[in-house]
Amino acid sequence: MNSVVRLLLTTAVYCLLFVLSPLAHAGMSTVEVVYFSSPQCPFCTVVAERDLEPLQQQHGEALQILTVDTTTERGEASLRQIWVDRDVPSTRRGVPTVAIDDQLLVGTDEISRQLPTLIDHHIQQGGVGWPDIHGLDELLETELSPAIDDVVADDWRNRLHRDVPGNYVSTALLVILLLIALAMIPARRWQQKVAESTPFGLKVGVAALGFGVALYLAYGETTRQDLFCGPVGQCNIVQHSDMAMLFGVLPLAVLGALAYGTLLALYFLRRYNSSKWTCLIPTAILVLTVSGFAFSILLTFWQPFVIGATCSWCLISAMTMTACCVFNLGEGRRQLSQLRRQGLDVVLDGHTER
Repeated sequence: MNSVVRLLLTTAVYCLLFVLSPLAHAGMSTVEVVYFSSPQCPFCTVVAERDLEPLQQQHGEALQILTVDTTTERGEASLRQIWVDRDVPSTRRGVPTVAIDDQLLVGTDEISRQLPTLIDHHIQQGGVGWPDIHGLDELLETELSPAIDDVVADDWRNRLHRDVPGNYVSTALLVILLLIALAMIPARRWQQKVAESTPFGLKVGVAALGFGVALYLAYGETTRQDLFCGPVGQCNIVQHSDMAMLFGVLPLAVLGALAYGTLLALYFLRRYNSSKWTCLIPTAILVLTVSGFAFSILLTFWQPFVIGATCSWCLISAMTMTACCVFNLGEGRRQLSQLRRQGLDVVLDGHTER
């Protein structure tokens, strides 16, 4: 008898949960967002990967994202109608664009800064429905998906063609850097000749140029401001990507500025300080510049094949670091050879072969 009662009670509980679950789901705060993007827009991919995908994972079913492809006739017509209905100025007409309630967010920086706050606000207020957009019902029938995997799905071939000709320029520079690296691996007489013939002013000038570029990039990364990119490349896509942060904490441009600043300090310390430890500066400069050169190769590879965009300032920095490495390679190698043959004490005491 007791077993029958337990069975009936269990069945009743499951039935009650089954009946109440739709009501609970219906009462869940849901924020509905429309995202206008284009497959030809590299900024759209940045927004999808950097902003929308983490927000979708964070909020789950509480966030519904309708991704509208503006290269289709229906998607383009809807976006243009929004511009007309909301009297959007020409300077704000483009993709990526996010429509949430009665607000339009345009561009990577605006979406990144404001969208998370707006979503949290609307969830706390009990949710918000789809924005008032012409033709939205038809778009919902054909294009609504629970995730944005189709937007971010990509491979290196597509990424390479996102930024033309910027990615082609960075690929060509990557090949040149690899050839220079191969030429520098074996010790050669030309390396010492370059080190001896390079004027101090040229060394300082190239390092100062790299330092200035790194500071400009660091300003963009730390303040999230858009940079002037020039006719080639998409600097701001690179600067706002996850790859621009080391371990997600330290902006790479800040690391580059520290490297160039340290190099300049070592140059002047060696020239104007005569303590015995300054004789080891060539080895320190060699370690610093070789590490920077290797990192420059990695960053130049990341741009066209991982990020899908090229930063022209980053290419300039890669070239200046390469030049710094070539300028100091021969002298640093000669001192390393002396350290191996004679030992640290002898080098510090000045008993080295000259």
